[in-house]
Amino acid sequence: RGVLTSQKPWWQPRNRLPVDVPVTCQFQRRPGPALQGRTVNMSRGGLMLLLPQVLSQGTVLEVTLQTSPGLLTAAGTIVWADLRGRQALEKLIRHGLSFTAVNWSTSLALARFLAERR
Repeated sequence: RGVLTSQKPWWQPRNRLPVDVPVTCQFQRRPGPALQGRTVNMSRGGLMLLLPQVLSQGTVLEVTLQTSPGLLTAAGTIVWADLRGRQALEKLIRHGLSFTAVNWSTSLALARFLAERR
């Protein structure tokens, strides 16, 4: 419980914590319906998503995580997609998303949410 007040760097940018929650992804620069997916893990810098279609690198999204405390929304950019999942006929494709805009209150809410899951 002391994670949020600790002086130790418990949540480094590359530390990934497993997180499996529903997510809604809305395209920011092109029209289209929102994509429904799930998260796999999360770090301070971004998250891994499972989505029903392959998105190209550089796609800008607004992601809304459906957490138990409430909805958390942040902007991010797709930095990679695992095309092997598509070839293996898996239903959901793994993507890496780098956060580009997370306001202070969302950042704090994400930290609390993750701290409670540790």
